[in-house]
Amino acid sequence: MTPPAVIILAAGKASRFGSCKTLAVASGEPLVARAINAAKSISDDIYLVTGCWHDDISKAAKQHAWPVHLLYAKEWEAGIGSVIAYATKQLEQTYSELMILLADQPDVSGADTNALLAAFHAKGADIACGQYADTLGVPAVFKQTTFDRLKALEGDKGAKALLYEDTFMIARVSLTHASEDIDTPQALTAWENK
Repeated sequence: MTPPAVIILAAGKASRFGSCKTLAVASGEPLVARAINAAKSISDDIYLVTGCWHDDISKAAKQHAWPVHLLYAKEWEAGIGSVIAYATKQLEQTYSELMILLADQPDVSGADTNALLAAFHAKGADIACGQYADTLGVPAVFKQTTFDRLKALEGDKGAKALLYEDTFMIARVSLTHASEDIDTPQALTAWENK
């Protein structure tokens, strides 16, 4: 079975963080390195989607020799929906499954990505997504059947709406680790001190 492409979203400005959140050091390594490690456990095809901080992330990727392909979303200012649509268009001809991870969910692990993929295949789902803190969200895996919808996303609306649609067969996986995301330096400090 062909592994999915893993898309790690790191295109935003991170205005609440005040600097390049993707490269902020969390427990001795850049935040995004944790997402890359979670991705590596299920696929060698990892795409780091950049935008505002492309130059900084590109330099760091070379410096750390991260096993990623960089995709620069020039429309990053339009919002996360536009970034997902761009990445899907770039990859749809090569892959039949895409997993989306965020660079700012530090507790998502390889065990989580493996559990998601296992449920996705076991249930023959169109989408497998995390269920946590009374919501559904990423990380999530999307089958080719959803690509047209992903390509139609725009603005600040991400793929969350698809996770609640009756149109698709959805596998929900309890991923309590995904409830933690880092939006501010204070949140990062609190996470490191917990």
